[in-house]
Amino acid sequence: MSSIAFVLTVLLCYIEVMDIPHSLFEEKLEKLKHTKGVKLDTDLTTYDLKDLVEQYKNVYLEARGEKFPSGAESNTPTSSRFVYFLVVLAIDPCSLS
Repeated sequence: MSSIAFVLTVLLCYIEVMDIPHSLFEEKLEKLKHTKGVKLDTDLTTYDLKDLVEQYKNVYLEARGEKFPSGAESNTPTSSRFVYFLVVLAIDPCSLS
């Protein structure tokens, strides 16, 4: 798994913890694939995936009314739930699909 793909996976896990509908993110992915003329997620380039991460952050901003957390300010009550998801992801990535 590329580092960008890993970031996307972690981002989607966090989104699930925050109760934001997954469909909002799926729409962005499908639109990007259509725009790039590809059928599979794996056909997207690293640059495409970096763009997708930014689009996902914007979805988060619109849904939550705040920027996607990073660094020290991400120490919120949901952090422990997110750490749980990361542990589950590390043990069995397929369990979150």
